[in-house]
Amino acid sequence: MKETATLLLLDRESIPIIRFQNDLLSKFEIKQAVTLNGWGIKSISDIDNRESIEHIKLYNVEDVFDVETLIIIKPHRYCDFEQHVLKFIDKNMSTIKTIICNWAEQTGYIEKLCNKNKIEYREIGYGNYAINENKGHLLQLRTPIIYVASTSEMSDKFMCQQSLFQYFIDKGYSVELIGSKSYTELLGGKSFPLFMFDNTLSNSQKIIGFNHFLRDIEYVDNPDLIIVGIPGEIDGYVNGISRYFDDIIYLVSKAVKPDVTVVSMLYNEIKNNKNLENTLRYKYGWELENVFVNNMMFDSQLSLAYKKKEYVKLDDNLIENEVIELNKGGRTKFFTYAHLEIICKNIEEQLINFGNESIV
Repeated sequence: MKETATLLLLDRESIPIIRFQNDLLSKFEIKQAVTLNGWGIKSISDIDNRESIEHIKLYNVEDVFDVETLIIIKPHRYCDFEQHVLKFIDKNMSTIKTIICNWAEQTGYIEKLCNKNKIEYREIGYGNYAINENKGHLLQLRTPIIYVASTSEMSDKFMCQQSLFQYFIDKGYSVELIGSKSYTELLGGKSFPLFMFDNTLSNSQKIIGFNHFLRDIEYVDNPDLIIVGIPGEIDGYVNGISRYFDDIIYLVSKAVKPDVTVVSMLYNEIKNNKNLENTLRYKYGWELENVFVNNMMFDSQLSLAYKKKEYVKLDDNLIENEVIELNKGGRTKFFTYAHLEIICKNIEEQLINFGNESIV
């Protein structure tokens, strides 16, 4: 029987947990989610412009109710940890039995709080896998690999990973997902290895380490398919607003060559797909095969004004019309939310054609 859980705080960062929990969240059933009044979230659909989920009750951080298991996810939007998170915990302490924390900067404090109040505590984050210093060369993998990368934040890269993961599982394949989110294990996958962010390691160590990390998964789990969601962005700097750079994408590209690639992007980035095609080919050695376009647009004027990244949501019909035109020529295929299952089927066909047989 699944444990009843409450998600704190719900926004664009944590929405995949809600969207995919019925299929992939095996231990918990999220029936309640907490948000902030100032975020303007009245229903689940307000977050990503997709269908609402009526059976999940939304609360504000000021509310008091039965919590049981509390899953804390660091939000994309700003919140005051002490004023919002800690006050919520304090008000609802009597009904909290377990806290699962995905907020790296605050895990120590939350753990001490749990120990003091006899609450079960669990931390989730990027995978703490060790590098074997004695392995000094790249190994060949036989398992098909799908890389999922993105050109920007807020482009729903993780939703693409989870859609692929769910599709191939439903098809009966044995699949391993290494997800770009640090909470991937909540949804049945493995979180991206922490050593890839370690500044004390050389690039060579990271490349060989990631290669052996995937090879160990192949050897131990013997999957039919490995899906890798890569943190970071292909573009590093846009209109004077700094973003995550693509060091990790480059290192991963040198560790193992993928069989299929998926790139997620914002609506206003699809005009530059030719430049992106050249970047992927000559920098990473990939082909631009499958592109997912979400319903968000980077707002450069607002971003410059506020000195932080700002985005606006767009009407799905506008994006659909643009994608129809793009798909009239060229080998690159463009997809939207309405085509998530189609992109999965397209990739399955790519893999089958690549080996002239099923990926099993």
